[in-house]
Amino acid sequence: MKDWSSVQSPTLFQSIVAFENYVNDYRQPAIGLNMIAMEEREKTCYPLTITIASDGEHITIKLMYDAERLEQETVRRLTVYLRHALHAAVEHPDCAV
Repeated sequence: MKDWSSVQSPTLFQSIVAFENYVNDYRQPAIGLNMIAMEEREKTCYPLTITIASDGEHITIKLMYDAERLEQETVRRLTVYLRHALHAAVEHPDCAV
């Protein structure tokens, strides 16, 4: 893809949006194993990663960012814009967003 692109940066993409079609299910297994104090950690090489996951009933959107490359206020504003776009899409499903 880099050969086809006019972007001359060493990194072709600066952010990523991932839609996960699985849900992390942290319920206790039926028998034999008792899990406590579980913690999930994710890391990417991108300045900004937006992860979207659905369990079929709810959608979860998670933003992860590199604080050395993006300011917290910038990510907060992006979150507000994303929220407005999503509300517009739900309220007006026949309109382009």
